[in-house]
Amino acid sequence: MDAPIRRSACANGGHEPHESSDREFDSLRFQFGTLKTCRGTRRDDGTFDIQQQWIRLTDPRNAEGAVPYATTVCPGHGQIHPLDIIKLDLRESCNNPNHPEDWYFEPSRPWEFIRREDKSCLPKIADNPATLWFDGAQPDSVRAGYVGQMKSKPASLCLIQAPGDLDFCFQKKTVPDNDQPGQAKSKYIRDLTFTHAGHYHEFSVTDPDFMKRRNIWDRMQDAAQHLRLTNFADIFLCLSLGLEFRGRHYKICATIFEP
Repeated sequence: MDAPIRRSACANGGHEPHESSDREFDSLRFQFGTLKTCRGTRRDDGTFDIQQQWIRLTDPRNAEGAVPYATTVCPGHGQIHPLDIIKLDLRESCNNPNHPEDWYFEPSRPWEFIRREDKSCLPKIADNPATLWFDGAQPDSVRAGYVGQMKSKPASLCLIQAPGDLDFCFQKKTVPDNDQPGQAKSKYIRDLTFTHAGHYHEFSVTDPDFMKRRNIWDRMQDAAQHLRLTNFADIFLCLSLGLEFRGRHYKICATIFEP
């Protein structure tokens, strides 16, 4: 359950299933398995005091929280796609210090498609973190418990404008299978690399739309290939840390928004 549904959307008008006051509201902005929520209290003059945060959708019906494909199919619309606006009901936070954005949604109620947002919304909801996840050990991951010990606000999700040295490397390799000694398996390298705040980062790309758009699977071969992404000012990256795996949280690029 890294970015649970492998699709992105923006959503306005979502609400929690719990009883709520008329002095509160929820506006959900959904970004590749996550929600950008704008929550606040209505002032006496009718305006709102708004605070934004990320939410990662988590399914309460399974241990990993991964959202099934069928859940992402909206009645009368079909499967959601990047920047679709939807309604859904939230339950409560999962209270995971390593994934503070994780929230359970209400699985008994179908998601409702509202409309589609334009890419022009991305600069408005993008983050501007001083640093990204880095512990000095490996560029592709951080140690277990890292997020809970972050000096600034703990986070395992962000949306950023692409840095200028963005590079995508892809390769099909035959490697030993650690789960079956003496056996080999194919490993598909899909690494997005860049420098942020003086640190070199490696993110594994899990965006199926990007892979299809760039025809990456058909182009895979034994030799490493590099795809230089340009127009950095118009590219936005939805970045995430995965759940703990063998003592590390691995870095994931869940969505690459291109012009």
